[in-house]
Amino acid sequence: MSLTGRKVVSAGVGYSVAKATSPRVRAPTDTVPPAEARTTSRPGFQPCRRTPDPTYSGGVTTQREIAERLGLPVHPPKVELFDVEAGTNTDPKSVVRDVDEYRLEPFGLYLRRGMPAHPKLRALQSWLLPEHDLRITRWEHHPGRADGWDYYVDVARIEPGPRWWRSEDHYLDLLVADGREAQLIDVDEFLLAVRSELLDERTAERAMRAACTALEGLARHGNRLDDWMRELGIELSWSGQSTHDPVARPSLVPPNR
Repeated sequence: MSLTGRKVVSAGVGYSVAKATSPRVRAPTDTVPPAEARTTSRPGFQPCRRTPDPTYSGGVTTQREIAERLGLPVHPPKVELFDVEAGTNTDPKSVVRDVDEYRLEPFGLYLRRGMPAHPKLRALQSWLLPEHDLRITRWEHHPGRADGWDYYVDVARIEPGPRWWRSEDHYLDLLVADGREAQLIDVDEFLLAVRSELLDERTAERAMRAACTALEGLARHGNRLDDWMRELGIELSWSGQSTHDPVARPSLVPPNR
């Protein structure tokens, strides 16, 4: 699989690739996160200094600003920590956020947490699926702020552990309008990361394979995410809603996490 081309073209029916503009798991310790969990995969990069939980009304450092400060064309891979015992989620900027619920299943980890002061969103729900290198998220919107997508799917390397889970985002994301459409986005960021050696060739190929596998699985099931998950032996459930109910419309663009 070539990772250096200037364009990525979709295959199959029912999904598309957007924004293509340029070319088993090691378990962490159960007491404290390992040193590698506190940094990105490239030596020399450190997470942002931990600060009190900021509001979304201003003062939030964006991923673009982080890249500019580091002199890079794109931000380093975003790392998150999930402390199941303490009930917290350390976001990519090292801000520790309270988690309302963690739930562990044989196939993955579920979490739900609020998003205080966000202008559009009041909460998020996510499933971390280590065997498939995916994080599947639904945003809970304030009234009248929903858009046309039901799921946001991150391609990420996920490392489970007895207490700590760790995820490293690998740039590629999927937008899913359930039963209607799926798109692969942020391919431009992915290619910049490969060119900048923020992802090595093996990691990049694994990420692209995970994204293509997801697109193909969704296409086989008419872009119905739950049906594809059931083919994999996974039954997703969401707070306050049956898995068989129509899903609420989430945001096209993910919030700062």
